[in-house]
Amino acid sequence: MDFSALSTLATLDLSHNQLSGSIPSSIEHLRELHALLLHGNQIRGSIPPALANLTKLTTLRLSNNELVGSVPREIGSL
Repeated sequence: MDFSALSTLATLDLSHNQLSGSIPSSIEHLRELHALLLHGNQIRGSIPPALANLTKLTTLRLSNNELVGSVPREIGSL
């Protein structure tokens, strides 16, 4: 998925939409994103370290999915 056309998006709320698959690393193109809400879906895989490139992110909700692994260290620098 190409997110470059949405580069000025501030909030992305896709919670409770029965989404499946993984979080694409191309989400890092959403440089103005303040809130990423993906909770309550069926997202699988790991949390991409590319989320650390979202330097304006203040809210991240990934609960109630099927994610595995640990939170990438890079995200701790946000």
